[in-house]
Amino acid sequence: MGLENLLENLGKNSPDEINEAVRVLSKIADNILKDPKNSKIRTLQKSNATISKKILALKGGVDCLIMMGFKENATNFTMPSNTSLESVMEFREILVSWNNSILRSEVPASQVNYCFMEMIFPSIGFQCFLDIGTKPISM
Repeated sequence: MGLENLLENLGKNSPDEINEAVRVLSKIADNILKDPKNSKIRTLQKSNATISKKILALKGGVDCLIMMGFKENATNFTMPSNTSLESVMEFREILVSWNNSILRSEVPASQVNYCFMEMIFPSIGFQCFLDIGTKPISM
């Protein structure tokens, strides 16, 4: 799944759910960046109430973890030790910037156009543009 589709799916959740998911995902990224060799931090149990309710239950939540670099298996998500820390940091910045653009906008998150304010993230392999503009609303 591409970044634009991921953000569009994530934007279909309520503003409170989006804020909380971005907060939790940012915290996960921060913890990994602070202690990248700690395998406990790089493993998220699907049974964990916070992970389950605030990320996995949301549209686009699993895709966020995968885009961040986690690999899914039967019971957990694990980030391989060779995952680029730069890509983790850049994905975190994208989510926070996107969420901030939603908070500043009076437009519902599902209608935000994600391609305007240029931010290039070569380690993840995409170019992202964030925008407060809106997508055409179909009636």
